[in-house]
Amino acid sequence: HGEEFQEHGFWGHTSNFTLEQVAVPFYVLGPGFEPGVETRPTSHLDLPATLLESLGADPALRGGWTLGENLLAPIERRERSVAGWEHLGLYTQSGIFRVRLGGTHGFDVEVFDRDWTLAADQAGAWALEGEALGRLSRESRRFLAPR
Repeated sequence: HGEEFQEHGFWGHTSNFTLEQVAVPFYVLGPGFEPGVETRPTSHLDLPATLLESLGADPALRGGWTLGENLLAPIERRERSVAGWEHLGLYTQSGIFRVRLGGTHGFDVEVFDRDWTLAADQAGAWALEGEALGRLSRESRRFLAPR
């Protein structure tokens, strides 16, 4: 994780999902990697998929062992899920959704812009990103399911 130094009124990490708190530099050098900066959302979960598929793992079986994507074959439109102690976050093209964990008083979700200001059109963001929120729910249940 990153650290925030009052850029958006917060100090440290796990208090929100600003880029200062969730972005981590990642450098890769090797066959198949073109020099440049990747601006699409990525995740630490992408590393196993990238390494194992570079060594011959079948991409069709990826869903059985990771939620990540291969960085050598990035998808154009992608959401990125992040987590803190009390919230899940979902980066989308419409904004950053913050979902309170463990709530007992209903479904507590807010949408913020990239500057961590509450988005003016909450309902519009929900309407545009319903499918992504559904995926977040399914992935969370899969990851958090008791074994």
